[in-house]
Amino acid sequence: MSAPLLKVENLSVNYGHIQASRQVSIEVGEGEFVGIIGSNGAGKSSTLKAVAGVVRPAAGTITMAGKPVHGCGSHEMVRHGVALVPEGRFVFADQSVEDNLILGGYIRAERGGPAALQDDMERMYQLFPRLKERRTQLAGSLSGGEQQMLVIARGLMSRPRLLMIDEVSLGLAPKVLELLFPVLQDLNRQGLAILLVEQIATRALAVTSRAYVMENGSVTQSGPSQQLMRDPSVMEAYLGKQH
Repeated sequence: MSAPLLKVENLSVNYGHIQASRQVSIEVGEGEFVGIIGSNGAGKSSTLKAVAGVVRPAAGTITMAGKPVHGCGSHEMVRHGVALVPEGRFVFADQSVEDNLILGGYIRAERGGPAALQDDMERMYQLFPRLKERRTQLAGSLSGGEQQMLVIARGLMSRPRLLMIDEVSLGLAPKVLELLFPVLQDLNRQGLAILLVEQIATRALAVTSRAYVMENGSVTQSGPSQQLMRDPSVMEAYLGKQH
C-alpha cells in the first residue's frame, strides 16, 4: 500500500493556554476527497491552519508526500503542494479579480513563466465563467458567492497536490453551493486531493469518500462517508440538524 499524500499524527494546536486541537491524526491519500465534520469550535479550522503552516503546532508530526513538513511556514507549504482556502474568504479586496489570481499563481510564474501563468488563469475562467466576466472588478465588490469562487481559483493557481477548503458553504445561498460542489467533485475526479472542513455534514458526506468527526478538539470517529451518514450517533449530532 502506498504512503498517504498527507499524514498528520497526534497534532495539537494551542492558542496561549487554550488547546484548540489535541492528538489529531488524519490522512489524505493521493487523489482522495476527505471531509472533516463537526460543530463550531471543534478544532477543525485549527487543524487545517496547522497543516497549511498558518499556525505552528504545539505537538505532533505532519508529512506531505513522505516528507516531514511540520513547522514549515505557509509559503513553504505552498511549495510542498498544499493550498488552503480559508474560512471567511479573505480576498485581496482592493485588488482586481485578475490580480488576486496572479498573486495565487506566483509559484507557477516562477516555475513556468508568464505563459504558464496565463494558461492557468484561463483554466480558472473556464471553471468559473463568472470570474472572467468580473476579471477587472475589485474583489471586494464581488458577491459572497463570487468571492468564494475567487478564493478557490486563487488556491488552484499554485497547482496544488492537496487543496484544503475551510467551510466552503459559510454564508452562501444553496443555489451558489449547487454550482461550487460539482466543480470540486470534477477537480477531484481529475486527480486533485481535497480535504474539506464543513459544518453542514450532509453536504460534506455527500461528496467525500471518507470523513473524520471532530468534537472538542479531537477526532472521535472516522470512516467511509456513507457509513458515517448511516451512523445513529452522527445522525443525531449533526445530520438531524440539517434541512
